[in-house]
Amino acid sequence: MKLAGLAAAGFVALSCSSTATMSPSTTGHPAGTTSPLTNAVPLSGACGSTQLYTGGMPAWLHNGIHGLTGMDDVPYAVAGPTPVAGFIMSYPLKAGPDVPKILWVVGTPRHGGALSIQAHRSGSSEPVINVSRPANAGPGEIYPDGVTVPTTECWHFIQQWAQGVSELALLYSPQAPFQRFCRRSTSTRVASG
Repeated sequence: MKLAGLAAAGFVALSCSSTATMSPSTTGHPAGTTSPLTNAVPLSGACGSTQLYTGGMPAWLHNGIHGLTGMDDVPYAVAGPTPVAGFIMSYPLKAGPDVPKILWVVGTPRHGGALSIQAHRSGSSEPVINVSRPANAGPGEIYPDGVTVPTTECWHFIQQWAQGVSELALLYSPQAPFQRFCRRSTSTRVASG
């Protein structure tokens, strides 16, 4: 299913629970932090220096998802140097053909620019997965995404958008039952286009 269709039809309701190289930059930081608040609850599934949490979102992140309901219990990771967060809409993340759902929220304006994502296994330079996601979803500075990774392990992500670059690592598990945080809602929809 194409991402635009997913954003418009399936990802509709987020009231839910060649090798290019990109380099991080420390310019363009909004006032804020890439750390969760002290009341955030750590979850299993961390890898590298990236920890997953529920609750305790920093103000920039809470403001970035303003208008989306039910997000307080959805697992998320925050990273930098320019603030970005990934909400894990199907937890834990699974490797293989079923595309995991991640809602990326960026801490600086997208200005209509796409989100470029480069992923590779942590500790390895290959394989490299490169994807680009258009800035066609809302409300806020969000990009619905699903990057398919072939193996179960820790994957390193570099995200680049109009005014920022961030890095984080996410753990992908073998195919097994997971908790979906998406449920239908008639009040809040992710718009695309």
